[in-house]
Parts: sequence; structure tokens; C-alpha cells
Amino acid sequence: MELSDYVNNVLCQVVEGVERAQENTEGNGTVINPNPGIIDIQHIEFDVIITQADNSGSKAGFGVFNGLIGAGVKSENERNNTSQNRIKFKVPIIYKDGDASARKK
Repeated sequence: MELSDYVNNVLCQVVEGVERAQENTEGNGTVINPNPGIIDIQHIEFDVIITQADNSGSKAGFGVFNGLIGAGVKSENERNNTSQNRIKFKVPIIYKDGDASARKK
């Protein structure tokens, strides 16, 4: 999996999960992201390992690996060279306000 695809998938799933949780808990007294009128920047942190495999006469490519999701290259040859680089970064994000009553005012 390419790093850009991985980051895109994670960010979209996190945002979708927060929005669904806000909808599912609306009306029961729970407020997810209760920041009426306040901009609160959150950060989603990534700590990934990028692996490059170069196999002589075989398949080669890149893969993103972390503890939960992995995609990579399957070796079909005994001789292969791999290198790994660890990348850490944060993506700032502002979730929509979860306080529905404050939005309706």
C-alpha cells in the first residue's frame, strides 16, 4: 500500500468514525467533541515503517507497515534486498462540533 493511500484511508476512517459516533450518541446526554464556538485543533499521529524490497529477477516494490495494517512485497526469489525507514508525523485536524444543541442556536 502506498503511504498516501494509507494516510488517506486512516484520516477518512477516523473522521467517519467520529461523525458516526456523534450521530449515534445525539440525544442521550453524551457529547463527542463538545466545543461550541471554540476551534480545537487535534492531531492524528502516524508512526509508520516504509519498506522497500528489491528482489533480483523478481517482484519489487514499497510497503507501509505499522502494528495494525500491512501491505508489502512477497518474495519469490531467495536473494532479495530490503530497506526500512521509519517515519513519524502528525496531521492537524478540526472535527465538526459535536454539540448539536449549540449548533441549532
